[in-house]
Amino acid sequence: AGAKKRPPSRLKRVVTSNGFHYLAAVVIVANVAFMVVQADKPWHDHYWDHVDLFFLVVFSLELFLRIVADGGLKPFLTDPEEKSWNIFDFVVVSLSILDAVITHVVGVGKRTVVVLQTVRTFRVLRVLRVVRHFPELRVIMYGLADSVKYVSWIVLLALSFMFIDAIMCTQVIGHCAFMWGDEEDDILWYFGTVEKSMFTLLQFLTMDDWNGVVTMVDEQMPGMTIFLFLYVIFMSFIMVSLFTGSMVNHMNQVAEATRREEEGTKGIADHFRTMFPDDYLRRDDFIKAVTLTSIKEKLEIEDLEFTQEEARTFFEYFDRDHDGLVCL
Repeated sequence: AGAKKRPPSRLKRVVTSNGFHYLAAVVIVANVAFMVVQADKPWHDHYWDHVDLFFLVVFSLELFLRIVADGGLKPFLTDPEEKSWNIFDFVVVSLSILDAVITHVVGVGKRTVVVLQTVRTFRVLRVLRVVRHFPELRVIMYGLADSVKYVSWIVLLALSFMFIDAIMCTQVIGHCAFMWGDEEDDILWYFGTVEKSMFTLLQFLTMDDWNGVVTMVDEQMPGMTIFLFLYVIFMSFIMVSLFTGSMVNHMNQVAEATRREEEGTKGIADHFRTMFPDDYLRRDDFIKAVTLTSIKEKLEIEDLEFTQEEARTFFEYFDRDHDGLVCL
């Protein structure tokens, strides 16, 4: 029964081809350049609206072709491999369409100005759509997103130290602000409350006028000057280095794991393409390929152990339209 089914449509092959991805990336980059010019020269809005409408039509057409190629909106939004990016693209394009409808159909009145300005701010998210078309950028994004979970504990540790130091500065310096005489108001501005002390300590990490504050504290409390110096050294150099080093190391691990996974997947796909030159794989052929020892040796996947039921379940995971075929 699987042999009688039609192979994946030509449209599916087109929208998944490298040429289509590169063309979409070029259009996105051109749109980014246009948005820069539009932001710098807003007095040509009557002209920019037409250009922006052109890009919107192109993006809408691209999204429509991908939805049709996937067999509908539901399969498109639930694609196990591209789910997150597909939802992101759908939301960004939908907001752009809403912007165009408000501008060209409803009209811009006093009640719609705020809504229009809010919606238009999301157009800048189009820039991020270029990431999905370049594997290297995607690896960096995945690594960054995954490393955020890891370094959040370092951030929590740094905030704990900052909170403790802020309490000490408020009690020791802020509560004794009268000792600075004419500069009492300045001391209260920097260390009058825990909130102000935390802001001042955060300012120290950016090296913004921290020397002036430390010099003022040193006039009456030289001992606290040493404390503040140690704080700057610990937080600005040790903690920041730990933060960046941990993030870079974790991103490299994620990038290496992703690269190995892609290479392994590509190798198996190349073997399948060699054995099945029609560019699509039938369910029965896949089950034989991963369960028969002779075929597994040809594919160099003899380490994989699949029962027929497991192979069928695995195949159906990629067979989103349930037609018994998977495009290679």
